[in-house]
Amino acid sequence: MLTDAGPSIVPVWSTTDLDEALLWQAALEGTDVERIVAKPLREAYKAGRVWAKIRHADTVNAAVVGFTSSARHPKALAVRLSDGRWRCPSG
Repeated sequence: MLTDAGPSIVPVWSTTDLDEALLWQAALEGTDVERIVAKPLREAYKAGRVWAKIRHADTVNAAVVGFTSSARHPKALAVRLSDGRWRCPSG
């Protein structure tokens, strides 16, 4: 039914089974799917409502050696990776 709906309507998977949701999360890692959103079953959508968002995370140890904007709200970071390489906002 939604085949020709276009980009403004995107069908999403839904389940009430935790094990199935965890399988989806594992299978979708590395794809364009950013996260799984969880909400109580009987709760309706409310604008501005914050539900639990479960994201994949890759972490890397690095030292921040510089930033742009303010220290409280940096816009970009320059970092030194644990192997000595540097990464800056320009690449």
